[in-house]
Amino acid sequence: MRLIIWVGCGCFPEKVNVLLRFYHRALARCFWGTLFGSATLGWVLLIFYLSSLTPGEAPAQPGMIWQTSLEAQSQANMDTNVLAHLAMYGVLAMLLQLSLWSLNPGAVHRLRWALEIVAFAGAYGAVNELHQFFIPERTASGLDALVNLAGALGAAAAVRYLALYRESIRL
Repeated sequence: MRLIIWVGCGCFPEKVNVLLRFYHRALARCFWGTLFGSATLGWVLLIFYLSSLTPGEAPAQPGMIWQTSLEAQSQANMDTNVLAHLAMYGVLAMLLQLSLWSLNPGAVHRLRWALEIVAFAGAYGAVNELHQFFIPERTASGLDALVNLAGALGAAAAVRYLALYRESIRL
Protein backbone atom coordinates (compact mmCIF):
# COMPACT_ATOMS: atom_id res chain seq x y z
CA MET A 1 0.00 0.00 0.00
CA ARG A 2 2.89 2.34 0.70
CA LEU A 3 4.16 1.79 -2.82
CA ILE A 4 0.78 2.63 -4.33
CA ILE A 5 0.48 5.87 -2.36
CA TRP A 6 4.12 6.75 -2.98
CA VAL A 7 3.84 6.23 -6.74
CA GLY A 8 0.32 7.67 -6.95
CA CYS A 9 1.04 10.99 -5.31
CA GLY A 10 4.71 11.33 -6.19
CA CYS A 11 5.58 11.88 -2.53
CA PHE A 12 8.74 11.14 -0.66
CA PRO A 13 8.62 8.20 1.78
CA GLU A 14 8.40 10.58 4.80
CA LYS A 15 5.23 12.10 3.42
CA VAL A 16 3.84 8.63 2.73
CA ASN A 17 4.19 7.77 6.45
CA VAL A 18 2.31 10.95 7.36
CA LEU A 19 -0.45 10.07 4.90
CA LEU A 20 -0.73 6.54 6.25
CA ARG A 21 -0.98 7.80 9.84
CA PHE A 22 -3.69 10.26 8.81
CA TYR A 23 -5.55 7.51 6.93
CA HIS A 24 -5.33 5.17 9.94
CA ARG A 25 -6.70 7.84 12.31
CA ALA A 26 -9.55 8.69 9.94
CA LEU A 27 -10.43 5.02 9.56
CA ALA A 28 -10.37 4.49 13.33
CA ARG A 29 -12.61 7.53 13.89
CA CYS A 30 -15.04 6.25 11.29
CA PHE A 31 -15.12 2.79 12.90
CA TRP A 32 -15.63 4.02 16.48
CA GLY A 33 -18.07 6.70 15.37
CA THR A 34 -20.17 4.12 13.56
CA LEU A 35 -19.99 1.70 16.48
CA PHE A 36 -20.96 4.21 19.15
CA GLY A 37 -23.51 5.91 16.88
CA SER A 38 -25.21 2.58 16.22
CA ALA A 39 -25.17 1.72 19.93
CA THR A 40 -26.71 5.12 20.72
CA LEU A 41 -29.47 4.65 18.16
CA GLY A 42 -30.16 1.17 19.49
CA TRP A 43 -30.35 2.49 23.05
CA VAL A 44 -32.76 5.27 22.04
CA LEU A 45 -34.99 2.71 20.33
CA LEU A 46 -34.83 0.43 23.38
CA ILE A 47 -35.94 3.28 25.66
CA PHE A 48 -38.79 4.10 23.29
CA TYR A 49 -39.86 0.44 23.10
CA LEU A 50 -39.81 -0.03 26.88
CA SER A 51 -41.80 3.15 27.41
CA SER A 52 -44.38 1.92 24.89
CA LEU A 53 -45.21 -1.18 26.93
CA THR A 54 -48.27 -1.26 29.15
CA PRO A 55 -47.71 -2.39 32.75
CA GLY A 56 -49.04 -5.85 31.89
CA GLU A 57 -46.55 -6.22 29.02
CA ALA A 58 -43.55 -4.90 30.95
CA PRO A 59 -41.06 -7.45 32.30
CA ALA A 60 -41.35 -8.30 36.00
CA GLN A 61 -39.11 -6.20 38.21
CA PRO A 62 -36.73 -8.07 40.50
CA GLY A 63 -37.34 -7.55 44.18
CA MET A 64 -41.10 -7.26 43.88
CA ILE A 65 -41.55 -10.94 44.80
CA TRP A 66 -40.01 -10.41 48.22
CA GLN A 67 -42.25 -7.49 49.20
CA THR A 68 -45.20 -8.42 51.39
CA SER A 69 -47.39 -5.39 51.99
CA LEU A 70 -48.94 -3.24 49.27
CA GLU A 71 -47.24 -0.16 50.72
CA ALA A 72 -43.83 -1.84 50.60
CA GLN A 73 -44.48 -2.93 47.01
CA SER A 74 -45.37 0.64 46.04
CA GLN A 75 -42.18 2.00 47.63
CA ALA A 76 -40.01 -0.69 46.02
CA ASN A 77 -41.64 -0.01 42.65
CA MET A 78 -40.90 3.72 42.97
CA ASP A 79 -37.28 3.07 43.99
CA THR A 80 -36.80 0.65 41.11
CA ASN A 81 -38.45 3.11 38.72
CA VAL A 82 -36.13 5.95 39.76
CA LEU A 83 -33.04 3.74 39.47
CA ALA A 84 -34.18 2.50 36.06
CA HIS A 85 -34.66 6.08 34.80
CA LEU A 86 -31.27 7.17 36.16
CA ALA A 87 -29.53 4.20 34.55
CA MET A 88 -31.31 4.40 31.18
CA TYR A 89 -30.64 8.09 30.62
CA GLY A 90 -27.17 7.90 32.15
CA VAL A 91 -26.21 5.28 29.58
CA LEU A 92 -27.80 7.41 26.85
CA ALA A 93 -25.67 10.44 27.82
CA MET A 94 -22.55 8.27 28.00
CA LEU A 95 -23.16 6.80 24.54
CA LEU A 96 -23.85 10.25 23.09
CA GLN A 97 -20.56 11.54 24.52
CA LEU A 98 -18.59 8.58 23.22
CA SER A 99 -20.17 9.00 19.78
CA LEU A 100 -19.21 12.66 19.68
CA TRP A 101 -15.70 12.12 21.01
CA SER A 102 -14.97 9.32 18.57
CA LEU A 103 -15.72 11.64 15.67
CA ASN A 104 -14.22 14.79 17.22
CA PRO A 105 -11.59 14.07 19.89
CA GLY A 106 -11.19 17.79 20.66
CA ALA A 107 -14.76 17.89 21.99
CA VAL A 108 -13.57 16.37 25.29
CA HIS A 109 -12.30 19.78 26.37
CA ARG A 110 -15.48 21.66 25.50
CA LEU A 111 -18.01 21.93 28.31
CA ARG A 112 -20.58 23.26 25.84
CA TRP A 113 -20.76 19.86 24.09
CA ALA A 114 -21.33 18.05 27.38
CA LEU A 115 -24.12 20.47 28.29
CA GLU A 116 -25.72 20.04 24.87
CA ILE A 117 -25.62 16.27 25.29
CA VAL A 118 -27.33 16.60 28.68
CA ALA A 119 -29.92 18.94 27.15
CA PHE A 120 -30.59 16.48 24.32
CA ALA A 121 -30.94 13.52 26.68
CA GLY A 122 -33.19 15.55 28.98
CA ALA A 123 -35.35 16.70 26.06
CA TYR A 124 -35.62 13.12 24.83
CA GLY A 125 -36.66 12.08 28.34
CA ALA A 126 -39.34 14.79 28.43
CA VAL A 127 -40.67 13.83 24.99
CA ASN A 128 -40.65 10.19 26.05
CA GLU A 129 -42.70 11.03 29.14
CA LEU A 130 -45.16 12.90 26.90
CA HIS A 131 -45.28 9.81 24.67
CA GLN A 132 -46.25 7.71 27.71
CA PHE A 133 -49.31 9.90 28.18
CA PHE A 134 -50.84 8.25 25.09
CA ILE A 135 -50.10 4.66 26.20
CA PRO A 136 -53.00 2.93 27.99
CA GLU A 137 -52.44 2.46 31.73
CA ARG A 138 -49.35 4.72 31.65
CA THR A 139 -48.97 8.28 32.85
CA ALA A 140 -46.63 11.12 32.01
CA SER A 141 -44.68 12.33 35.02
CA GLY A 142 -42.72 15.53 35.37
CA LEU A 143 -40.76 13.92 38.20
CA ASP A 144 -39.65 11.13 35.85
CA ALA A 145 -38.52 13.74 33.31
CA LEU A 146 -36.42 15.43 36.01
CA VAL A 147 -34.95 12.07 37.06
CA ASN A 148 -34.09 11.43 33.40
CA LEU A 149 -32.29 14.77 33.27
CA ALA A 150 -30.47 14.03 36.53
CA GLY A 151 -29.31 10.66 35.23
CA ALA A 152 -27.99 12.24 32.03
CA LEU A 153 -26.28 15.04 33.95
CA GLY A 154 -24.62 12.69 36.42
CA ALA A 155 -23.34 10.32 33.75
CA ALA A 156 -22.14 13.13 31.47
CA ALA A 157 -20.25 14.74 34.35
CA ALA A 158 -18.69 11.44 35.41
CA VAL A 159 -17.63 10.47 31.87
CA ARG A 160 -16.19 13.93 31.20
CA TYR A 161 -14.30 13.90 34.50
CA LEU A 162 -12.85 10.45 33.74
CA ALA A 163 -11.80 11.53 30.23
CA LEU A 164 -10.08 14.68 31.50
CA TYR A 165 -8.45 12.74 34.33
CA ARG A 166 -7.17 10.16 31.84
CA GLU A 167 -5.64 12.90 29.70
CA SER A 168 -4.00 14.54 32.74
CA ILE A 169 -2.33 11.22 33.61
CA ARG A 170 -0.90 10.96 30.07
CA LEU A 171 0.88 14.30 30.39
